[in-house]
Amino acid sequence: MCKGFLLISKLYADILDIMFNFCLFMPIFKIIKWIFT
Repeated sequence: MCKGFLLISKLYADILDIMFNFCLFMPIFKIIKWIFT
């Protein structure tokens, strides 16, 4: 039970991390695209 909970919480933290990074880098990618087009 505890092990499963830790696994789920780790997965959830990874998803939050990916979402945060995506939100952080998306404007940078848009600026790069805007510069090169």
